[in-house]
Amino acid sequence: WSVTPRAYGETPAKNLQETRLIHSVAAGLTTLDSNVDGLIDRIYFADTGGNIWRVDMPGNTLPTTSQDTWRIVQLAAMNGGTAATDRRFFNAPDIVRTRSAGVNFDAVLIGSGDRTNPNSTDVLDQFYMIKDKQINPYFTPAPAVGTCPVNPYDFRCDLPLNSTDPAPADPNEPNPEPFLYDVKAGDAMEKETSLKLLNSSDGWRLDLEAAPGEKSLSRSLTIAGKTYFGTFTPATDLNQVCEPLHGTGRLYVINLLSAAGVRDFDPDEDNERFGTIGSLIPDTPSVHVGQDGIIRLLLPPGSSGGGDMSNPFLTGESLRKPYGTYWYQEDY
Repeated sequence: WSVTPRAYGETPAKNLQETRLIHSVAAGLTTLDSNVDGLIDRIYFADTGGNIWRVDMPGNTLPTTSQDTWRIVQLAAMNGGTAATDRRFFNAPDIVRTRSAGVNFDAVLIGSGDRTNPNSTDVLDQFYMIKDKQINPYFTPAPAVGTCPVNPYDFRCDLPLNSTDPAPADPNEPNPEPFLYDVKAGDAMEKETSLKLLNSSDGWRLDLEAAPGEKSLSRSLTIAGKTYFGTFTPATDLNQVCEPLHGTGRLYVINLLSAAGVRDFDPDEDNERFGTIGSLIPDTPSVHVGQDGIIRLLLPPGSSGGGDMSNPFLTGESLRKPYGTYWYQEDY
């Protein structure tokens, strides 16, 4: 089975056309068994055009000739078409099944950044948490434009999300238009108003602006409600050379649901969102669990420092007993 921007071959049962799927997919795919039946029924991926996609493959049979089983959904379109909004994805999404404010959803986490041009400084890149509220596979085709059902509501009516959808003026609005909550703007709001907007949103967006050119160039990792991801900022004095240069690598540790900082990196007795972990492009943090069950992250050499930054980095979480190393063999 395939999905392509143009019809491919003479077997429509094996091919689905999606005209917006025109950009390359530079990263891997993230798979999910949403109903825990041992079969992968969902795929998430992002492309270099700033789009985030979801593919549904329910059941255990191939799609029929009418294509009424397997389908693709465009979750988000984050490239605004300008130099400053030319956001691209070179990472696979991180998927976390969770619940907040009485709503179950699959959190889709990913950051933007052009891996082919790490020294660029002209794009305002962002990190996203998108609430995919359709926690089960889609079993019906998407509603036609203008015919979206109200009860039960089809979440595809609100898609794709983008980074410019405004928040409602009234935080008490019962059914706001889809939007991603700007966590930076939330810092200046009253706590109650900020929480209402966050709970009614379709996720949040975080501007990467610790320094010009900051970008996310590796996959994020989520442990016990805390999301870890690295960013890279190029050196300010590039000297017009066409070769990789050292810059600043940062490790973000934020709350999955609110993007609030959860560690004191300074130390100044206040929580920050990030700490510095060297001068190179940081990779996805590597998880290490010892015999004590404590979950640690292995960081690049030279990442140790003051505050809560150490190497290995202590997440403050442990595996629940029993834990250890084991293996098993399945005979077919």
